[in-house]
Order: sequence, then C-alpha cells, then structure tokens
Amino acid sequence: TYTPEQLGADKLLAAGKFELALAQYTQALRAERRTWVRRQILANQVWCYRALGQWSFAAKTFQALVDSDPQTFYFDCIPLAW
Repeated sequence: TYTPEQLGADKLLAAGKFELALAQYTQALRAERRTWVRRQILANQVWCYRALGQWSFAAKTFQALVDSDPQTFYFDCIPLAW
C-alpha cells in the first residue's frame, strides 16, 4: 500500500505536472519508512527534475538513490545530458 501523497504524485507525474508531482513526492518521502519505496520515490523525483531541465537537482537526487543502493535497478532514470 502506498501513501496518498505518493499515489497523488504518481498521477501528477503521469499527467506531466512535474512541479506539482515533485512537491507531492517530497511529502511522500517524509511519510514513507520503507527503504524500497523511498527508492521508488527518489527515482520518480529524478524523472521530474529531468523533465523540468533541472539537471543539478536530478543528479543530486540520483546520487542519493545510488548511495542508498549501489546496485539499483533505477539506472534508467540516470540524468545524462547528451
């Protein structure tokens, strides 16, 4: 079961409302205690930052994700600007 904040953020992300999704994901991180769910939230925050062109925040958030799990399977969200 996910928190209402995370569920709302997921809907906002899917709708392309990235700034609103980020705010909801931040609230979801405060409420969530399960490490694996916190990693999902971080990955989704990276997607939001990327979509907003906020590469520095995307990189810092991705680094926090990798610090939490060096073997993460969320490498698809890695913020690379080609």
